[in-house]
Amino acid sequence: MNFVIQTNLKIMNSHKNLEFLEEEAINEALKGNYKKAIEVNKQIISDNPSYLDAHLRLGFAYFQINNFNCAKRYYQNALKIQPANQIAKNNLEKIRILGKKGKDKNDKKNNTPLDPNLFLNIFGKTKVIPLVNLGQINLLAKLKVGQKINLKIKKRRLEVRNKQKEYIGALPDDISKRLIYFILAKSSYSAYIKETSKKHVDIFVKEETKGKKVTKLISFNRFNN
Repeated sequence: MNFVIQTNLKIMNSHKNLEFLEEEAINEALKGNYKKAIEVNKQIISDNPSYLDAHLRLGFAYFQINNFNCAKRYYQNALKIQPANQIAKNNLEKIRILGKKGKDKNDKKNNTPLDPNLFLNIFGKTKVIPLVNLGQINLLAKLKVGQKINLKIKKRRLEVRNKQKEYIGALPDDISKRLIYFILAKSSYSAYIKETSKKHVDIFVKEETKGKKVTKLISFNRFNN
């Protein structure tokens, strides 16, 4: 009986330790301390070699510091654990594209810590928007979650560009039309990469200020697709 109790206590302590390490790994990544996040995730897989999330987090952390060889290794490990994992597949494709094009001298400028409240949803003021007419694959492969981007009016459409003014994609016509109206009325918006792959990019747009002319209107409503 004592043996059973001791075994159960060990299992409970192991689970608590795993939860603690997971929380630490996620928090370090959110703060941009990727080297520490890597250290903690490696500690997790030393005790749990087939723990999928830790391998994915290691792939993400190495990708953020532009160590693509290590990122590739851990994403491949994730596929061995779960062959259909789309996150690993998407990121391996990014790494393959970047490997062909080589590293960009501006990549290090994109290693911005993720604010845990960055993607906080506020009704009427924020919206996740899938882009259309995407730019070149090699540029999309360099995009990172949380990366700040710019909205630029181009005729009747809002384009999305990076800090180097390279074209990423455009907002759908209906949302472009609405936001252009607000921007011309002296409203302002910030935008960030929310999700990205070679065929799909979602951005997070947040209203920062609102012009007097549109004070009583909301930037985004449920009818904006």
